[in-house]
Amino acid sequence: MARRLRDKRYPIGQYGAGTLWFERNGLEQFILFDAVRIAQFGQEGTWVSLEPGWKVTAPFGITEIWVQHKDNEGVVIPIRGGR
Repeated sequence: MARRLRDKRYPIGQYGAGTLWFERNGLEQFILFDAVRIAQFGQEGTWVSLEPGWKVTAPFGITEIWVQHKDNEGVVIPIRGGR
């Protein structure tokens, strides 16, 4: 199945030995760790965890997210929306 032109997936940063990705699929938005969707942007305007142990929040505004796994400090990653 071909991807629609507005569908995008690009790397946004590193977490440990893996890569964090931003994916826009139609109107849905996801954060992936390597090939696994770990969070989805929900209807309430917040990130919803899709995998146990992962937490994605946007405490600094809509252009950055904070990604944490289990009790680790995590990383703050900019999201280049619309790219």
